[in-house]
Amino acid sequence: MFRYAETKKNGRVAVVLVLMVFLFMACFANTAFADVYGGGSSPAPTPEPTPITQTVKTDDDKAIDEALRETGAAVVAGKAAVQLSAGTVSTLTSSGTALSVSNEGATLNFGAQSLNTQTLQNAQGNDNATVNIGVRQVTGTEKDNLISNATAAGSGLIAIGTGNVNMVFEFKAEVTTTNTDGTTSTQSIGDFSEPVLVVIDLSNVQLTAEEIAQLSAVRMGTNQALGGTYDPVTQTFSFYTTNFSLYTVMKKPDLVNLTLTVGSKETLMNGKSKAIDVPPTIIQNRTMVPLRYIGEAFGATFAWNEATRTVTYTYKGKTLKLVIDVPSAGMDVAATIRDGRTLVPIRYCSESFGAEVMWFPSTRKVTVVK
Repeated sequence: MFRYAETKKNGRVAVVLVLMVFLFMACFANTAFADVYGGGSSPAPTPEPTPITQTVKTDDDKAIDEALRETGAAVVAGKAAVQLSAGTVSTLTSSGTALSVSNEGATLNFGAQSLNTQTLQNAQGNDNATVNIGVRQVTGTEKDNLISNATAAGSGLIAIGTGNVNMVFEFKAEVTTTNTDGTTSTQSIGDFSEPVLVVIDLSNVQLTAEEIAQLSAVRMGTNQALGGTYDPVTQTFSFYTTNFSLYTVMKKPDLVNLTLTVGSKETLMNGKSKAIDVPPTIIQNRTMVPLRYIGEAFGATFAWNEATRTVTYTYKGKTLKLVIDVPSAGMDVAATIRDGRTLVPIRYCSESFGAEVMWFPSTRKVTVVK
C-alpha cells in the first residue's frame, strides 16, 4: 500500500519534470526563431545618426534626416514650401552636404556652400530662426501675363513649343526670425555664395533640334537671359542663378554664352572652345576679364588711343570711354593692361553690355550671358 502510493507520487513528479523541460525548450526555440526572423519583443535597433540628427526641429528637418539615412542625400520633394531650421541648414553647410528641393517639375540644387550667406549667418544666434524655400508653378492669368510681357516686340524672346506650354516658376529663399517681443521678421536671401543649379522638366514640350539650340532660361520681369543646357535623355533644362525670382525657359536665337576660367586661356563661346591670349586674373580680390574679347562677342567695336591710354568702344549706338588705371564710376578697381590687353572687373561687363555675369567660386569660372 505504502509502496504503491510512493510509486504513484514519484510518477507524478516525473511527469511534472518532463512538462517543465518541454515548456523550457519550446520557449527557447520560439526566442531563437524570433531572433532569426524578426519576431518577438526584441527592441528595434537605434537608427544611425546623420550630420543633422542633433539639429532636427521642423517636419522638413525630419524628412531630410530620414533621406540622409536612407539614401545619403538631403532631399525634400513634392512641397511648394519647405521650412528648415537655421541650425540644420548651417550643419548641412559645415558638413559639405548639398540640398535638393523639388516640386511640380522644378528642382533647386543648392551646393554645399550656396546657403552660406551673410543673411543666414546673422540668424545663427536665434534658436527659432528658420530657412523657408519655395518652389511654385505659376498658372492661369498670372502666367499668361508674364509670358506676354516677356515675348513683347523687341525682347528677342520666343515662347517654346506649340500652344501655351511655357511653364513659369517662382522660387523663394527667406530667413524668418522670431524677435524677443514675439513678432517675426523675414528677410530674403540674395546673392547665394555659390550659384544654385535649377532643373526644369520639359518632357511635356515637343522640341526640334533647332529649338533646343536656342533655349535659354529667362528671369521674368527683367527678361534677362541666363543660358542653360538641355539634356535630351532626361528631357530637362538646367541653368544657374544667384538670386531667386520668377523664371521660365524660352528661345533666344541670338544668345551669346561665354565661359571663362581664371588663369586659363581656354574659353567656351556658345559651347565651342575658343582660345584667348590673356586669361582672366584676380587683382585686389576682383576677377578681371578681357574687355575686348567679351565686347566683340556681343557686337561692340573698339578703338585704342595710346597717347591718352583710353579705350573707346561703341555698343548698340552708344559710345563709351574707359581710361586705363583710372577707376570709372561704380568700379572699385580700375581697368588695367596685361600683355597688351585691357582687363576690367566682371561687373563692368554686366553694367556696360546688360549681360548676366555669374561667378563660381569653387571652380573659379565666370559666365557672361546675353
